[in-house]
Amino acid sequence: MATILPTFLALGGNALRVTWAGMAGGDTGAPFACNLQRAKTAMIRGTIVGAVTIEGNNGGGAFLTLTDPQGTPISYAVAATEEVLEGVAVIRPAVAAGGGASVTVDLIVRP
Repeated sequence: MATILPTFLALGGNALRVTWAGMAGGDTGAPFACNLQRAKTAMIRGTIVGAVTIEGNNGGGAFLTLTDPQGTPISYAVAATEEVLEGVAVIRPAVAAGGGASVTVDLIVRP
């Protein structure tokens, strides 16, 4: 159970790709401060064992599972791409505990 640091790539037009790579079962991503970013799209890929959730909070307390525009929690056991509804202060991915997972989560953010 490790905290995975993200890498960053500027995409132009003020868009940014935040990537947490090589996540295993029980890992969480280091939180990314995205409070000034309105549009957020998460892509989950790799070998998923259990589920991968996209979580956020507003600067304190527990992380909660975020939702898509239809109000469905973003928690997938298969590769997926989903828009994030909430405008939270920080966001991170979390991989459910279990062996064999090797997950990469990309988050595209735009102002």
